[in-house]
Amino acid sequence: MSMLARRWFGARARCFRDVFLTLVAAILPLLFVATPALAQCGVSISGRFGGETTAVAQVGTTGLLVASGTNLEMLSLANPNAPASFSPPRRIGLSAPARKISVASDGQSACVWLEDDAVVRVTIRYFPFLDINNPVSQSAFDISDILADGPRLYISIFNEIPPHNYSHILIYDYSANGNPVYVGEITPLLNNYSFDRIIKIGNILWAGIHEYQSSLLGVEGWNVTNPAAPVRVTTSLNNAPLGSRTSISAMTAIGNRLLLSYDNGVVGATAQEDWMRAVDISTPASPVWHPPVDLNGRAACMSSTGNVLRISIKGSGVGSWNTANPAALSYLGGYFDSFAQVSQMVSGASAGVTDYWAGGARRADDHEHRQPRRGYCSLQSHPPPHWADRRAAVRQHHRRS
Repeated sequence: MSMLARRWFGARARCFRDVFLTLVAAILPLLFVATPALAQCGVSISGRFGGETTAVAQVGTTGLLVASGTNLEMLSLANPNAPASFSPPRRIGLSAPARKISVASDGQSACVWLEDDAVVRVTIRYFPFLDINNPVSQSAFDISDILADGPRLYISIFNEIPPHNYSHILIYDYSANGNPVYVGEITPLLNNYSFDRIIKIGNILWAGIHEYQSSLLGVEGWNVTNPAAPVRVTTSLNNAPLGSRTSISAMTAIGNRLLLSYDNGVVGATAQEDWMRAVDISTPASPVWHPPVDLNGRAACMSSTGNVLRISIKGSGVGSWNTANPAALSYLGGYFDSFAQVSQMVSGASAGVTDYWAGGARRADDHEHRQPRRGYCSLQSHPPPHWADRRAAVRQHHRRS
């Protein structure tokens, strides 16, 4: 072969090689693109909105209160699957990111628990348009939960750093002039017990409690018809495994049942996880405890729609449970994603099929080093096509004990 021919074939070979490498570079990413996350129990993410969102609560059928960064904003639910800012935005500034939003049952106010242990109460205005205003701050220390109830605010606190070891539920009233007036406080019946979570059913304020460095946990009910003189209705105890140090991580109410999750791990165990059980309080003076189920992870928050309970598991996702039979809680499925660290949820907001999840920064008590994630999530039953870049869901097996 002549020199000219060799040069001609060599040039063509180099050209073919360049074209081949270009095609390979274009095709390979398509071959290994992440597959869509499979929806478990018919749940899929339809969108993400906002910034580093840490708290969310619904206001009536038309508004959604969202805490993102150091802003509290009222969003429009004109389209439940695409919450949107009003124009101009209806928001107020906060001194720190939020941990929880509690909307009073009368819908006239909301209280926001902040990371700096302040609680900000805002007035919800409906006329001439839906808005929030008149923020009033109340400081506290060592907060474990809050509850807005009409003109009242309940703040549960506890400190287990020796030699202090105290716990109270502080009661404030805003009805006089919009400013907090201290009314009184509730102290656990038993020494060395602390209030973890609080919720109100009728005239009874229920608290999830645990004993300091012990396997004992329970619920305590107080009639708060007269907030200046609460009357204890009951204290009912149960226990985690002997040798464990338990506390209640999340609690909600469905009808006349309390659902609570608690630390079920033994000190020194390699895998720490929470269990969950129902407590029937149809007869408030005599609560009935039902068998526990294993959550296979650390619980963060709860919400419910009908008899379906949503519970977020840290570093895992959100699971759904059927609570119709409290003696046999049954796992329905879940949406698994380690990205969103869900700290507060609204379930069944629109026709019972749309949830809103605050999936922003991680809890302060979560020691894994991960970056805060964005947004609260609006869920519905069909995954949209633009979610083709979601990671494959990891199915986890939940078991009942």
